[in-house]
Amino acid sequence: HKQKEIIVMINETRRCVAAIAYMMIAGKAANGVFDYTLGGFYNMGCTFRGNYISLFDYRRSCYVSGYLPNLFDYSTTSYINLRKGVNIIDGFDYHTASYFNVTVNGSNVTIFDYQVAKYYRFSVS
Repeated sequence: HKQKEIIVMINETRRCVAAIAYMMIAGKAANGVFDYTLGGFYNMGCTFRGNYISLFDYRRSCYVSGYLPNLFDYSTTSYINLRKGVNIIDGFDYHTASYFNVTVNGSNVTIFDYQVAKYYRFSVS
């Protein structure tokens, strides 16, 4: 029989999550994300007021926005759930049904994806 294909969280979603996690912890807007896994800087337009976050991903020309903990990714047409702890954020990507957590240390953001058991590093500015 055919093995069920696992859909993995996409890099674009991960980059958006890194920027949003940074804003949740740092309390200030992000302008972009440097992706250490793929290399390169990705511009983003971000605003947030209280629980509301709106991020425009210039690479995909789409928004990820909504009220925390549930944000809607218009590119994948699915929700991302983000719950804040102390300097760590627990997340769930409905598009790929994958759990992850995000650690924010200054401008350095690390995402651990449980589905693939891998770390992804970003720098947010």
